[in-house]
Order: sequence, then structure tokens, then C-alpha cells
Amino acid sequence: MSFTYRTFVRNPVPFSQPKLLSPIQTIWKSQFSRRCSHLAIKNTIFALSSGHGKCGVSVIRVSGPDTLNALKSMACYPDQKVPKPRYASLRNIVDPVSKVVLDEGLCLWFPKPNSFTGEDCCEFQVHGSIAVINAILGALTKLPGLRPAEPGEFSKRAFFNNKLDLTQTEALGDLIQAETELQRQKALHQMKGNLKQLYSEWRQLILESLASVEAYIDFSEDEIIEDNILNTVRSQVVQLHGSIEKHIELSNKCGVRIRSGIKSVIVGEPNVGKSSLMNFLCQKQISIVTSIPGTTRDVIEKHLDIGGYPVILLDTAGLRTTTSDIIETEDWNNPICGKQTTSGTQKHFWWYTKRFVSFDA
Repeated sequence: MSFTYRTFVRNPVPFSQPKLLSPIQTIWKSQFSRRCSHLAIKNTIFALSSGHGKCGVSVIRVSGPDTLNALKSMACYPDQKVPKPRYASLRNIVDPVSKVVLDEGLCLWFPKPNSFTGEDCCEFQVHGSIAVINAILGALTKLPGLRPAEPGEFSKRAFFNNKLDLTQTEALGDLIQAETELQRQKALHQMKGNLKQLYSEWRQLILESLASVEAYIDFSEDEIIEDNILNTVRSQVVQLHGSIEKHIELSNKCGVRIRSGIKSVIVGEPNVGKSSLMNFLCQKQISIVTSIPGTTRDVIEKHLDIGGYPVILLDTAGLRTTTSDIIETEDWNNPICGKQTTSGTQKHFWWYTKRFVSFDA
């Protein structure tokens, strides 16, 4: 008795055997699970969206079904109307229980789905003192249905509401952490959907190949399928495999270095100009320079932006075969100065200087 893959999936199977799903059914199941996770989000969250610490203006964001109630309770007292959507309105922000004025600031109202998260969302732009921020965050906790947001939860909700895909969510984190011009450019291009478009094309090709193979399995005996369909699918998959490998190789060469940076360690014999090289590259005095060998004892680290690439430059103590200095011996037991040459995705480039080099120019 012969059967095909699809008929095996359709026919009932004993409870003890796992039910096999076709690749397309697996994708549908994943999308269904994502929608179920979205439906499970029913509470309202709030958090300080701007940086911590004292500043001129701080932004507190609220997102969820009870956002409008929070806005009315804190920014519409006593009888003011709700701010016009996507317009800034100067309001007194009050405690929802005691009605004491906490601060005067701008309030913005973003009804769903036209918001960052795709939910009802509002922002309080207030003075950036620690006392004001704590007072408003404390006031929000008094409202029913509101809770502090977990790290990354606003982006998570934007993903569940199809405002961002995974590549754009990753790019958003990179853009927030960007320190150099190349990091900013790379993250911004990814947020614009460059990777999304590329991956969508790959996904569509995979789905078409899966559909062609399943059609061949189901209907090949009826002779309504082209004879060379499997050869066509095979060539498409081989071409796709090559494109993915080239993409990964390019990402490892350029993307990882731009994102994670390059760690460069200066090593060499004592008193040959390592600290002078460090100061020259940093364009200011970072390491102490004297004519006494062994002046540098501890590892001196400096973060630089060289041509858009983040570089971590380390100055180390001088190398010598023997020494009576106990401190110098302990310093070279440090793994940064010893044999360790990799740290995560960062590369260590060793600069070894043997002769004295002048960097006065």
C-alpha cells in the first residue's frame, strides 16, 4: 500500500503518534501563535522612554487599553478636553488621587492604530528632574490596570501589532546603542526595511519551492505537473543557498565589526613607545610617558571612533623575559595582557613594537 506525504498528514493517526505537519502548515501555526500572544496582552504599561538622570526634558510613555483613562485622570483636570491626536498640548499634570499638580508639561495622544506600538498611546514630556519623574511614575501606579513596562516591552508590542518586524526591532536597538557614524547609518538603513525586503524575497522563494514540491507529490501521477519542476526547484534552492552564504559572509566581515567594534592591544618591550603610540592615536595624554622602563603597569583602555568603526584601544605593560618587580609580574597574569586573544565577537589586533618610535609630529 502506497501513500503520499500529504495523505499521511490528513489521515487520522493514533494518539500516541505525533501529528506531522507540512512546512506550510508549520508557518501557519507559527503565525497563529503570534496572534494568540498578541491577544494575551490586555494590560497597560508605562515607562521612562528617555535617558535616566537629570536633563531638560524627560519623556514618559504609556501604552495599552487604559491609556486614555490615564490621560484624562492626569492631564484633563478639572474639565479640560483630551488633547487633539498627534498635537502637543501644554497641561498641568496632576496626581490622579490627590489632584496635586506634579508638573507642567506637554501631553501627546496617539489613538490606535496610529502609534509606535499600534495601541492607544500617550506621552508626557515633563521636566527631567529625578523628583518629577518619580512623582509621575508613582502617580501612574495608582491607576487601575497600569503597571511598569518590562525592558523592551514597547518594541515587543509593536512587533505583535505588526508595526515592526524582527529585523526592524533589532535595528531599533542598534540605533539606540549607536556610538559611531557607521553604526548609525547601518541601523537606520535596516530600520527602513532593507533586510526586511531581502528576507521577504527569500521567504517567498522558499514558499513557492515548497508549494511546487507538494504539488508534485500530490498530482504527479495525474500528469498535470511539468516534468522539470523538481529540477527547477533544485536550481532555485541552490541559488538561494549561495545568496544566503554570501550574505552571512558579508555580515560577519562588515556588520559584526561595525556593531561590536575592534579591540586593539598594543604590546612590546619596555620603553619602546607603546604609551606614546597610545597618546598619539587618542590625540591626548591617556598614558603616562617617562624614560623609566616599566612605567605602565595596569592595562589602560580607551574607546575611539576611527573612520566610523568603534575601536577599543588597550595600552599594556612592557614585555620582558625576567623581572624582579612583583607588581609587574602580577599585571602580566591579567588575561587581557596574557594569551587571551578573543572576547565574544570582538577581534584582538596585536601591535608589537620592538624599537623606539617617536610620535612627536
